[in-house]
Amino acid sequence: MALSGVSINSITMPSTVLMGKTAVATPGTRVQLDSSTAPLKSGVTIKAVVTNTDKILVGDNIVDSTNGYRLGPAETIFLEIATLATVYIDAIAAGSVTYIAS
Repeated sequence: MALSGVSINSITMPSTVLMGKTAVATPGTRVQLDSSTAPLKSGVTIKAVVTNTDKILVGDNIVDSTNGYRLGPAETIFLEIATLATVYIDAIAAGSVTYIAS
């Protein structure tokens, strides 16, 4: 099925992979996922560490322990974003996430 007015000439595949682990030591204090402003071609997958005892909250620079996208232990979310620096996390109880981006 063709979309009217849409043309894809090429898709540039990512040439690098960024990955890491970010912790929230003090619940209620948002933490930037990563300070990298390197442009992403695809986005980022964020996974709450399986040993977390409560939810991690994912969002922008206003996320806190009462709002955001909630991830339980071992749950994941994919975000189609331009840079890692735009993502923040907070937590109900101290916890961590791992991430992989391209």
